[in-house]
Amino acid sequence: MDKNLERWAPCYNQQIFMADMTTTQRGESMNNLMKGYMDATTSLTAFLKAFESALEQRKEDMEFAKYCENYTNIRLITKNLYEKQAMKLLTRYALKKTQTQLLESSMYKCQKIR
Repeated sequence: MDKNLERWAPCYNQQIFMADMTTTQRGESMNNLMKGYMDATTSLTAFLKAFESALEQRKEDMEFAKYCENYTNIRLITKNLYEKQAMKLLTRYALKKTQTQLLESSMYKCQKIR
C-alpha cells in the first residue's frame, strides 16, 4: 500500500487547501523556522520558549503579508483586460502567477496555416 501512496492519498485531501505545498514541504518549513532559534544542545524549556517566539514571529510575518496584500498596489504588466479583471479578483500570489502566464503566452508566434 505504501508503494501506491502517491495514487491513493491525494483523494483523501481534495477538500483541504494546501497552497500547492506537500507534506514534506510543510515539515521542512517548520524545520527551517526552528533552526534559527535553537540547536541540538537546547534544553526543553529553551525549546518551548524558542517555539513560542518562532510562532509569534510567523504570526507577525503573516499579518505584515496580509497588510501588504490589502494596502499596496500591484502594477499591471500588460494591457490585457483579463489581467485587469484578475487584479480585482485574485490574491497577490495568484495574480503574479497569472501575470507570468500571460507574459509567457504572449511569447508564442502565431502563423496562419494555408
